[in-house]
Amino acid sequence: MVKITVNVKGLSAALRQAPATVAEKVDKALEKNATELVGAAKALAESSRQTGALIASIASEKVSGGYAVEAKDEAAGPVEWGTRKQEAEPFLYPAYRLNKKRSRGRVRRAIKAAIKEAGLGK
Repeated sequence: MVKITVNVKGLSAALRQAPATVAEKVDKALEKNATELVGAAKALAESSRQTGALIASIASEKVSGGYAVEAKDEAAGPVEWGTRKQEAEPFLYPAYRLNKKRSRGRVRRAIKAAIKEAGLGK
């Protein structure tokens, strides 16, 4: 005879707690990712410094579902993509590419840690 017993006493409580824990940890990871992206973008934008307004306008803000990093200065578009008369000096997209792998790893680790903390992981 084979008997399998599954104890779900703590499982239901862990499943109720998990979404809040995961959301909190992922939000912290996303905030750190946005902060690093802002720093990298500002460093890359240094090469196109004229008045400093572009660099000062690069910031992150919390939006629904995460964080947005943007440069609000009117010169951001022409500097990032260039114009007929001005060569492009990208700063935001290269900063994203530089931080993409680290950011994804940070979010994965946050999710795993939250699941473990909720009592659902190993």
